[in-house]
Amino acid sequence: MVTCETPFMTTCSLPSKQTGLSRTLYRDDAVSLEPLLNKRVAIIGYGNQGRPKSLNLHDTGLEMVVGLRSASANRALAQADGLTVCGIEEAVAQSDVVMLLLPDAAIASVYETYVRPNLRPGQYLGFCHGLALLAGWIDPPESVNVFLMAPKAQGKGVRAHFLNQSGVPGL
Repeated sequence: MVTCETPFMTTCSLPSKQTGLSRTLYRDDAVSLEPLLNKRVAIIGYGNQGRPKSLNLHDTGLEMVVGLRSASANRALAQADGLTVCGIEEAVAQSDVVMLLLPDAAIASVYETYVRPNLRPGQYLGFCHGLALLAGWIDPPESVNVFLMAPKAQGKGVRAHFLNQSGVPGL
């Protein structure tokens, strides 16, 4: 077993018997919110994954903002939920961590129009699944750190488990 440090947690890499590739297993005691305490997180999108993750981040006390297009039908809902809402460009420009939680049909155009022009070196760009990257719809600059946080549950399940002080498996 190999242990290494990342900005957010300690990881353990374990060999996979089936593929020979390594995989990383995270345990609760290896996870800390401390690296995010002085950072701003932007959630882009407020749908199936965006709303639950935004509410969870807000409930932990982390500084966060929801980035939405001006015509988004979810803007009023996010504001009613007590969250700070702004345009996508502003959310990206003022945040250290940016999570793109958008439908497949919209993610590439939103990224190219609003996100990419406002990214800066050293930011973290996260996804809830890897399709946009694997399909080549999004090609982040090398100066940006890319991560995947993919829960194995629908957004409502993620929120319900959070409220019950538990969690769901994720990739």
